[in-house]
Amino acid sequence: MIVHRTAFAAALLALPALVAPAAAADKIFDPTVLHETRLVMDPADWQSLQDNFRENQYYAANVSIDGDVIEQIGVRSRGNGSRSGIKPAVKLDFNKYVKAQHFHGLKSVAVKNLVQDVSMLRDYLAMQVFEGMGFPAPAYSFTRLTVNDVYWGVYNLVEAIDGPFVSARIGESSGNVIKYDYSVPYDFGDRGGDPAAYVPAPFKPETNEETFDGSALVHFVQAANGGPDDALVAELSKYTDVPRLVTYLAIENALAETDGFLGAEGMNNFYLYHERQHEVRPVPVGQEHVVQGVAVADIEQRRPQRPGQAPSGPARAEADLHGRREERGHAVREPRVPGTEARRRLHPDPQRRSGGHEEAVLERRLRERRRRPARGDRRPPCGRVRPGSLTF
Repeated sequence: MIVHRTAFAAALLALPALVAPAAAADKIFDPTVLHETRLVMDPADWQSLQDNFRENQYYAANVSIDGDVIEQIGVRSRGNGSRSGIKPAVKLDFNKYVKAQHFHGLKSVAVKNLVQDVSMLRDYLAMQVFEGMGFPAPAYSFTRLTVNDVYWGVYNLVEAIDGPFVSARIGESSGNVIKYDYSVPYDFGDRGGDPAAYVPAPFKPETNEETFDGSALVHFVQAANGGPDDALVAELSKYTDVPRLVTYLAIENALAETDGFLGAEGMNNFYLYHERQHEVRPVPVGQEHVVQGVAVADIEQRRPQRPGQAPSGPARAEADLHGRREERGHAVREPRVPGTEARRRLHPDPQRRSGGHEEAVLERRLRERRRRPARGDRRPPCGRVRPGSLTF
């Protein structure tokens, strides 16, 4: 099983070189560079964000990414299971306080804390797989984050799924971007014909908020749940490209995703884009749980075997290993999955944070890439922010 997972990870790492790249993302999403994100805000506000990390309260700040500065942005805590007061994940909203303000053509960007993935690579690699299979996915890169000159660790910069995203990746932006916002387990079940049963929870419109009525979404859900089986494809085809939707689900299954569209505890981690003309299409996000030991083993167990055929491949190797252990009188134990203790070691208390471990891990994984620019060439002068005077 270890050999199998290693080979699979190697195949994922090689994928970007084997598929045609999507439209070139902005330079801040270059995955071959360890970027530098420097946030400057009132220290009391930053402490309040940590203390109240479950809330979506915005705070004013300035930020520089690789030396490019933008002022008077909104910063808030973000995420669901990844929310943390120890290593905060944040959303940078560039036009929260200055309307129509953009940064590198973006309205916002997520700064993900990677606390749910000790490898720091699963989400990024999963997006490469979706892109390679022809599904638009948000761009990812890696960055150091400092807040008021205090280092907080290695993070992801993640492209927002919004109007600019669908305009660049899908070729139109007049449709509806809908975020699935997980709160309680839901399996795309029919809640009746009232759009208020679906919108704004769990389906939250991110564009056209004032005009979105949800009726097409309701019809899509009801088509997936009602009618005879032999008419299912025909009914769903009125609202989505069925082969494409099945391909999306197959990709998640191949990646052993347990927290996606068909999540083990209900749907999670996707957006829907509803084009004005016809199609509802899924867009992936937050695939931190792909390619983990138990799920990969489950996929191996589901591989069909002919009657009387002995297990082959990784399943055979694991069975032989268990058999040898039993013959020698050793107890057979399930593989140990890194958990809370491993995450604690990777993301220690900020007062004891040395700043070296995460960077060393990431630098080893990116060592075959080009050398990143010297930090001194792109580090702007930065001082303490005073209320009413948010400047670098």
